[in-house]
Amino acid sequence: MDFRQRLEELHTIGLLMASFEAELKKDRQLCSSLPSALANVEQAHLKRIEELQGQQQAMLDLISKLDNPTYRRLLLERYQNGRGWKEVADLIGYSLSNTYRLHKKALERLENINEQEAS
Repeated sequence: MDFRQRLEELHTIGLLMASFEAELKKDRQLCSSLPSALANVEQAHLKRIEELQGQQQAMLDLISKLDNPTYRRLLLERYQNGRGWKEVADLIGYSLSNTYRLHKKALERLENINEQEAS
């Protein structure tokens, strides 16, 4: 999976975590009369939520290492909060075309940081 795909999954990971948490709540209610079944279901859900939180936190940690606050905000608004390009542009105070340009630079810088950490 390439780096940009990992970023694009950031918002989806948050939605998945919320879905697993809701499913866990529902399963707790369904399995309340079967404690051993509940424990197994709970463990499976909690493990998956923990894995997703780890993935999410790794990306957020990487984004936080960007030295440019505009790059950080742009990436967080776009990928963590799932905002559209126009809304991101308005939030960071740039035109849409400049936002695209900044996005490209932010991705390049983020990939450089990621490569430096990997080596």
